[in-house]
Amino acid sequence: EWNKKNSITIVLCAKGYPLNYIKDSEIKNLSKILIDKNNQIFHAGTYEKNNKIYSNGGRVLNITSSSKSLIEARNKSLSNIDKINWTDGFCRRDIGWRAIKNK
Repeated sequence: EWNKKNSITIVLCAKGYPLNYIKDSEIKNLSKILIDKNNQIFHAGTYEKNNKIYSNGGRVLNITSSSKSLIEARNKSLSNIDKINWTDGFCRRDIGWRAIKNK
């Protein structure tokens, strides 16, 4: 369903990506992120074992947020990423800066 909100997705990658990235690393605290119509997590390189989530790829999670402005959506995505406890993961924190700067 389309709407007029601004959205952004920030990818959480495994350390070492795109070359020799870490696999089978537990990702904790995903349940601390409120999932609703404005906040979503899309799993790309994960698997579940014994009710725990582990990495299994280079581009592992896509953290997507929507809001009335792009900077608010970006800040929400980064805030959600900060709630995740995954020492073997990283993201670029500059995603969207050109679009935000040009508004």
